[in-house]
Amino acid sequence: MHLTGWRDGPLVRAALPKSDHLRGMTGQGSGKSGASREPGGSMISSAVRGAVTTTALATACVLLPASVALADAGDEDIEKVTVTGVTVAENRPDDRAAGDSWTTYMRLYTPHRKHAGDGTSQCTAVKVTARKRVVQCTRVLRLKRGSLILGDLITHQGRATVTAKTAILGGTGHYNDAEGQGTVTVRRDRIRFSLAVDD
Repeated sequence: MHLTGWRDGPLVRAALPKSDHLRGMTGQGSGKSGASREPGGSMISSAVRGAVTTTALATACVLLPASVALADAGDEDIEKVTVTGVTVAENRPDDRAAGDSWTTYMRLYTPHRKHAGDGTSQCTAVKVTARKRVVQCTRVLRLKRGSLILGDLITHQGRATVTAKTAILGGTGHYNDAEGQGTVTVRRDRIRFSLAVDD
């Protein structure tokens, strides 16, 4: 952006009073520049140029695209969380019907079999047939740095191992702004959680 060319342009002339004393400073009515005709002319011209420069810079800042201002947004790393829950207690009914609910309490372990915390699943059977069961669950994983809240819908067929997607609904502590998704793999009394946490 070339601002020096604006000195003798319409913007500056419009800002100056139209008097004989100042007309010479803008170069009107004489072939000589105003700065050489009137004492202090250079000071006024400098002040006007400064005002024009400030206005132009302010306008440029306002007109910056949002993509520049938010260039760093979304650059946060995705944290991988992988734990396995081992069932400790559960009040699930043997003959489940649609509408039945139950709670599962589990201990959580890392892939290296170190204790990572504990968790709770609250599940409800939403559809039950002779061959499959559709179960909706809300889960809370209480880890050392905070809790993660998950939600998923799983279709079970007999006692076969099943893997389904789960959504990260929120969290506390280190995970207070958590979102993202992952998978849950249910195998009898164990649940493996593989999560990509965007915090």
